[in-house]
Amino acid sequence: MSLFSFFWLIYQIFIARAPNLDSIRRKWLLATKIGQLYALRADFIGVDRANILTQLYEKNFDTSKINTPYSFEENFRQKFESIDDVAFSEASIGKVYGARWKWSDVVIKVIKSDFREKFINDVNRLKKYFRFMIFFYPKLARVADPIGTLEDLERMTLSELDLRNEIRWISTLRKTLDKHANFINQTVTHTLVFPECITELSSEKILVSERLTGRSFRELLDSGTLLYPVLIDFFFQHVFCMLLDGYFHEDIHSGNIFFQDNKIYLLDNGSIGFASEKLRHGLTSFFDDLTHDRIEDAATSLILMSENTEQNQHNFTQYKIDFCKLYEGFSQKTLRELSLTQQMMASIKMAVHAGYTFERGMYPIIKSFMYLDGMARACRPDTKLMEDVRPLIEQFATYKKTIA
Repeated sequence: MSLFSFFWLIYQIFIARAPNLDSIRRKWLLATKIGQLYALRADFIGVDRANILTQLYEKNFDTSKINTPYSFEENFRQKFESIDDVAFSEASIGKVYGARWKWSDVVIKVIKSDFREKFINDVNRLKKYFRFMIFFYPKLARVADPIGTLEDLERMTLSELDLRNEIRWISTLRKTLDKHANFINQTVTHTLVFPECITELSSEKILVSERLTGRSFRELLDSGTLLYPVLIDFFFQHVFCMLLDGYFHEDIHSGNIFFQDNKIYLLDNGSIGFASEKLRHGLTSFFDDLTHDRIEDAATSLILMSENTEQNQHNFTQYKIDFCKLYEGFSQKTLRELSLTQQMMASIKMAVHAGYTFERGMYPIIKSFMYLDGMARACRPDTKLMEDVRPLIEQFATYKKTIA
């Protein structure tokens, strides 16, 4: 990534009347990942621009644009009754082919090319550009944390480039859900599950798994047919894993979630985040306070998650006053009026300006809530989300005490 390319990407994301998505996709993997990241920041770049960038997540594509089919090794191909010559889906790093194995429909996900070395070089070069900018504008490091954001993107993407991680992380998330299945089944109607992976056929560059016949949340949202209770059930189980054992899917955009046979399937599990015990405890208290309109307590819960709570205690009184103004009447506002993640981002930004610092793990968590918030706004914009999730937060808090 040259300096010219860097400024070109900045122009496409923040300035261009309509970002050129095809050019962004063709440039480099890092450009696509950065574009996807800012697609979630409607509060920062505006709703219209964010909606355009959201298309970078789209996996369906015009098959006529594919030049050549993937060349599977002959000994691998012989294990299947058939493998489609043309991929039916494509993402930033992989293509997905249909196949038949032991008289069952499966999908084969393959890494398109060897991105790793070039991606790492691009990240390192971009860090240099940001360090140069931070030298002249130090506040950028505290407010936007571009270096930290790049390091998170690097960690996530490198994890996704080894498809064996999908099998590993599915096992981790499934353990949490299976261990607490009785409680979850009493709480939700639609359980969260994962596609079955065929480990003996999978490797670093190839992942074979069952083929789903359901529809993605994106398709259901676009057609106006996603049932709100299904979304709330997903919200609860995703947050349950995060706040109980700490592990959570970092890339829960609507194209990665399918609804089939009354179950919710979570795909592309190659990158999993982790919330520390401090963050888990703080977030549980924060949402419990917020959903019950205890705004002053919510301000305290948020600041207790910071890394320098004691050292910066002299700024807390003013922060609490500003926080209470920000959240005045929040629980009674619909998602159309005000989103949860806009408030959370404003809260964190306000805390940073007040001198507080937060561990890096906070930002992937907020990103995760951005996805959930965006889907809820698209599904039912006139709902009061705090009222909807209050019973679930109460049940979770009670259950957590019983198993402590």
